[in-house]
Amino acid sequence: MSIVTKAAETAAEDAVATAGRLLSGLSWLPWAIAAGSLAVGAGGTLWYRGEWKDCQASVAIDAAKAEEKVRAQKDADAKFTRSLAEQLKPITDAIQEQTNATQIALAKVKSDPNCAHTPAANAFDGVVRPGGVEARPGQSRPARP
Repeated sequence: MSIVTKAAETAAEDAVATAGRLLSGLSWLPWAIAAGSLAVGAGGTLWYRGEWKDCQASVAIDAAKAEEKVRAQKDADAKFTRSLAEQLKPITDAIQEQTNATQIALAKVKSDPNCAHTPAANAFDGVVRPGGVEARPGQSRPARP
């Protein structure tokens, strides 16, 4: 055997050994793919959780803003109501005084069971009762639909 042949065989053997080592060296590849998939999955999960937390925070902030807006509107309404009551106080006081005066005047009038037969009471009944139906003691009218 010549040195050239021996060198060629050695080179061929080294090539086969290198190829075998390369193929046996790829045995880690499935594990690397699995680990990479887990890393990407965990990263995606953490990203999605972060987005979900941001959404929750955004909803909470929006709810707080809406609640503050409603509270401000209620305060404005209460202030307006108080100012309106203050503006209308003279009118309501006058109406209350007139009502009190009317009640006092009615309390001073002596009661008479025959007052229902006066012309004023009959005229009042004609206005209040439909069709001017007179009231008769002990007699009732049927209810109208």
